[in-house]
Amino acid sequence: MSYQVIYDVTRTRPDLTPLVFGSAFIVVGAVMVYGVRRATTPTTRSSGRSWFTYVFLGFGVLWTCLASSVTVGSWYSSYRAMRDGRTELVEGVVEDFVPMPTGSRSEESFTVAGHAFRYRDGSDGGAFTRSSVHGGPIRAAQRVRIHAVRGAILKLEIERADLAAPVRGVDDGGGGPPAIFAAIPAVTFVWFPFVIFMLSVLSGWRSLARRFPGEVLEGADGYLMQSGRIGFFGSYRNVLNVTIGDDAFGMQPLLPFGLFHHLLVIPWAQVARVEARQRLLVPTKVVTLTEDGREIQLYGESGDAVEQAFERWRAKHRRL
Repeated sequence: MSYQVIYDVTRTRPDLTPLVFGSAFIVVGAVMVYGVRRATTPTTRSSGRSWFTYVFLGFGVLWTCLASSVTVGSWYSSYRAMRDGRTELVEGVVEDFVPMPTGSRSEESFTVAGHAFRYRDGSDGGAFTRSSVHGGPIRAAQRVRIHAVRGAILKLEIERADLAAPVRGVDDGGGGPPAIFAAIPAVTFVWFPFVIFMLSVLSGWRSLARRFPGEVLEGADGYLMQSGRIGFFGSYRNVLNVTIGDDAFGMQPLLPFGLFHHLLVIPWAQVARVEARQRLLVPTKVVTLTEDGREIQLYGESGDAVEQAFERWRAKHRRL
């Protein structure tokens, strides 16, 4: 009898999808922490939300380490068992074959010489898991030779005469998510900047930045991770860093949301009024600019501080 090797764990690699996904979260978290630390000055008042950036980063590191260690560790355990010959050899005909139904998450199962095997696509650990509905080669009445550990198939061979179609080489066993999943973080790093760029354009932030360019207001009071809105599309929820000085106030989103959003420094002389409104039951301070009547909405303590600073500036200039 001539067997063809269909799957051999020693000729595969571990699923690194958790590491790829986790690394993306770590990068985002690290950039957020950097943005908070860069925006923090002795006069900065934290909203209490800055801790979220550290939690986000810590969770990303913890999840990546745990998920990667479980995935790689289980694969390596299977790899060593096969390499060291610590497997059970089962040889015979596939019986009681129950294929996984299309669109179902139930298991595919069969028996060989009284030994039961069951698996579903995506469950990995270094074992063979490719179901017949997704191109797996196992069929009823085939003669197979299996190296297994506790029901996990670490090496699968099928008699050539029983193969439904020729099989090229050794497949990946079907473990883990499709390869396209591993590309999601890479796509995200392209898609995310594009979305942020479009937000800066549609909200009007870029046009405002051309009108009100400036540098960081030295000695100004700072408010981290505030919320605001510019125009219909420009919602900046818990990502705005607001600084308030004697003659102007500044705004810029926290990194990485600050991509394509240059620092706005708006002189009080360019503000027509600051008034309180209710927007969907949320107390809002609306800053109206003098030239075109454009409105900037700020919520919470930064909005209150902008209103107070503008009133102080206006009172001062009334006396002059």
